[in-house]
Amino acid sequence: MSVDSSDDIPELNHKSFENEIRTLTEVMHRNVIKLYGFCSWKGCLYLVYEYAERGSLKMVLYGVEGEAEVLGWHTRVEIVQGIADAISHLHNDCSHPIDFVPRLSDFGTARLLSSKSSNWTDVAGSYGYMAPELAFTMQVTDKCDVYSFGLVALEIMMGRHPGELLTSLSENGE
Repeated sequence: MSVDSSDDIPELNHKSFENEIRTLTEVMHRNVIKLYGFCSWKGCLYLVYEYAERGSLKMVLYGVEGEAEVLGWHTRVEIVQGIADAISHLHNDCSHPIDFVPRLSDFGTARLLSSKSSNWTDVAGSYGYMAPELAFTMQVTDKCDVYSFGLVALEIMMGRHPGELLTSLSENGE
């Protein structure tokens, strides 16, 4: 098992957040890390996940202190296909209707957002992976997940975040 903690529990929607996590504990898919349960105590949320033997995607790509294993193309493609299968399952194939949109965030923590909310006060997710229109309009659509998935897929294929390439090109005046 792995335990993740966060003190960033949405105050306005605390009950809805707990219900969504309870629903997520029922999701069964080979490409979705099993969430066994959660505990909220003194404003901090603790999530109990299935242990991922090889660690997070970030760990596989970058390792500890830059000592990442070199992934072959076949392995990279399998990882991207697995992520796509998991996202498709969460959006389309769950046995229980899910009223939230999964977001990839920091390679490990899913932020659960109400897809029906039109009055958000905070943006959840990693800015480097968030669809630009989400930051401006605060409207979540399936397209936002496609954008985030595309960035993660590019990062897996390139071995670094696509933004790093743009930064290095702009610094070199290219």
